[in-house]
Amino acid sequence: MLQKAIVLVMFLFATQSFVYANSLQKRSPYTVPLLTLSLRSDRTSELFREVSVSSNGRSEYSLIGRFNDLYIRNKRQDVEKFEYAESESGAHNLSHFEAKQLKKVIRSFTATLDILERDLSDKKWDRCLYLDSYLPRFLRGFYFLSCAMFNSSAALPDVGNLPESLYDVSLRSIKSDTRIYKWQKEKDHIIKLIIATKELKYRLRQWELENLSVLLSSSSSKAKVFSYSEQLKVSYGLFIKLYFHL
Repeated sequence: MLQKAIVLVMFLFATQSFVYANSLQKRSPYTVPLLTLSLRSDRTSELFREVSVSSNGRSEYSLIGRFNDLYIRNKRQDVEKFEYAESESGAHNLSHFEAKQLKKVIRSFTATLDILERDLSDKKWDRCLYLDSYLPRFLRGFYFLSCAMFNSSAALPDVGNLPESLYDVSLRSIKSDTRIYKWQKEKDHIIKLIIATKELKYRLRQWELENLSVLLSSSSSKAKVFSYSEQLKVSYGLFIKLYFHL
């Protein structure tokens, strides 16, 4: 009897798994421009995370913390490390190294928002589902990257500190299907999300041009960038709320 019960349980589990796997909607793969932002614990504070920024796996990446930053290049038989030190009093200002990294991150972000805006307008849910395997982790990483670069837990609205329970880093997550189904259920939600996407994209590009470009083209120590604009913060918070239906 016990053996039969075990077999029955295994059969039911396998059947449920099969139904679950086949209930997911189609994903259409494409090249997502986002850089990879990976979080590490920060020994200096529980409020912060160190964030690695990479575009080509682990062969080379930047590690951004509250104070000193690293650029790491892995070679076949060697590892090169370049340290960019910051004083505690000046850590809230972007260094040239941080500005270069943030510019790359923002450009990958805005390029992805371009794609999302088009796919939302064209109702290409298969592509939206595919993007959802990458974008939530990036958004959480962008929040902690910003906090580390500006040495401030208020660099972006608190809503950007997304609980990991909201998403899976997976191409087969029911959370993605549920999220995008919720967008479609409310008549005006897609329109609001398109507008929020367009606004965030504009604010990111405007801030990058007026701040990062100026900082990187200046050799003067007086060129300082120590926060995002209030408009960018508001648009980021609104996008997060609409994207995750919060």
